[in-house]
Amino acid sequence: MTLPMIAIDGLAVTFGKGTRRVDAVRGVSLAVAPGESFGLVGESGSGKSTVLNAVAGLVAATSGTVRVDGAEIGPRRSRRQRRLMQMVFQDPYGSLHPRHTVDTVLSEPLRIHGIGDVERRVADALADVGLNPALRFRFPHQLSGGQRQRVAIARAIVLEPRVLLLDEPTSALDVSVQAEVLNLLRRLRRERGFTTLMVSHNLAVVAYMCDRVAVMNQGRIVETVSSADLAAGRLNDPYSQRLLAASSGYDRSLVE
Repeated sequence: MTLPMIAIDGLAVTFGKGTRRVDAVRGVSLAVAPGESFGLVGESGSGKSTVLNAVAGLVAATSGTVRVDGAEIGPRRSRRQRRLMQMVFQDPYGSLHPRHTVDTVLSEPLRIHGIGDVERRVADALADVGLNPALRFRFPHQLSGGQRQRVAIARAIVLEPRVLLLDEPTSALDVSVQAEVLNLLRRLRRERGFTTLMVSHNLAVVAYMCDRVAVMNQGRIVETVSSADLAAGRLNDPYSQRLLAASSGYDRSLVE
């Protein structure tokens, strides 16, 4: 039996205390197989991004466990765990240092991890995400939003991780470039065999990108379906059905 690449068991995450306590995640359990693409969807405040951040080690679990490639993820990750798992953030404007060139953004992780052949690896990463080598020594403000997100993706893959965590990777981009970035991520996953965990509020994007999808509401998973079932509207939970209907656009009957 193949062990899951990502295994979450009874995860709970709480912020604040007393009257300000917020139970952001409540008893979430899921397993993502090696090479699988798994999506988390839900409205704002459903807990999906908190689950992703817990897997990334950016927030601490109140209870429960998160395991990646068989090893538990704690508040402090080993160097191996950091290289194993990389994240692409939602905002390509905020995730890149404004005073670092593209070359610095891509070469710094390699040097931190003691990985040689930096010049070739940086050039290969740029080519893999479809960026012109002439952009290598530009600063983020000299790039378009789509180019910045490609740099962020290149930074994630330059360490050759096995797991990619995707936090709404196209929601901050113009519609005209969203499809290009999504197709890039699909191609990279196909070529490199990444295991991906993706968070999005866009059900159509998740159905396109993922093999399976979990719907979250108020910190809990209410339903897990295949992307084919999601695309066909075959959802059983009433909340999932309402979320799907809302994603389809304005409908007077829903309002009434």
